[in-house]
Amino acid sequence: MSDAQESRRISILHVTPVIVDILIALLLATILYNSQIIEEVSSPFSQEQDIGSTVYNLIVFMTLLGFGSLILFLLVKIRRLDLLRLFFTASLFLTIYSLNDIFGYSTLIVLNMYREEILMVQEVLSIAIAVISLYVIFKIEDEKYSAPIVLLYGSAAGALLGATLPLWSVIAIAIFISLYDIYSVFRGPLKHLVELTKPREEKELSGGRLSRKSIFRGVTVPFKGLHIGLGDIVFYSTIVVSSYLYSEPSILRAIIPSIGIVIGSYLTFKLLEKRPVLPAVPIPSILASILIIIAVSIGI
Repeated sequence: MSDAQESRRISILHVTPVIVDILIALLLATILYNSQIIEEVSSPFSQEQDIGSTVYNLIVFMTLLGFGSLILFLLVKIRRLDLLRLFFTASLFLTIYSLNDIFGYSTLIVLNMYREEILMVQEVLSIAIAVISLYVIFKIEDEKYSAPIVLLYGSAAGALLGATLPLWSVIAIAIFISLYDIYSVFRGPLKHLVELTKPREEKELSGGRLSRKSIFRGVTVPFKGLHIGLGDIVFYSTIVVSSYLYSEPSILRAIIPSIGIVIGSYLTFKLLEKRPVLPAVPIPSILASILIIIAVSIGI
């Protein structure tokens, strides 16, 4: 998430990845909306806005998160970082491939270029892009090449989640994930993972950059000495996109939570001047959720 040993001063420039994340996600969400393929995308979540559906979506999300956390906990517990890296790599490959497939398909529809004969080409391209992306992330030492890739796919994942999850479900999940993030960073599996890898990371760290052998390559976005978690990037864009697409697309309803996300991120990053690692979801997501509730309540 961040370099624990290097002292740093946080400036407003450090929120640049967060702003770029939001802008990319809004662009991709607009493509998804105009392609009208959301209903074709397989999702375990309910699309309804009622209380029952919100509770159901929260339970599904908690179950998925719990399963992933259990795998992480077990691998950290038995100190099998090689298997953990394999798990991260496989998950990243499937995610990148799926996102390429979905957004490639929706882009072809929007551009009125969709043809049945293009499907096979698109499938091959999706696999090729996923393989190339993983090569850049894990084999090229300089993080300036891998950072845009991780940021792009984090934004894409957030756009997809925001488009498939109802707004009130996202707000409910925001509250839950904020609590979980605090637990994970201070007492849970992420804390133990950081402690387990700390000696090796300190040896491999150079100028605030992670080596290509680091366990955190591909799951963080490095920028000016900070390492922002991929999950944080995904959830920031999920909140904004869900608000943007609520009932119908609204730029104003996208700007309002974006302000909360950017201010909350800046405040969190400032706190990193005194602490090596902090949960990056709670402050931005809670601020954004409050602003969304106010905006919807007054009819925006």
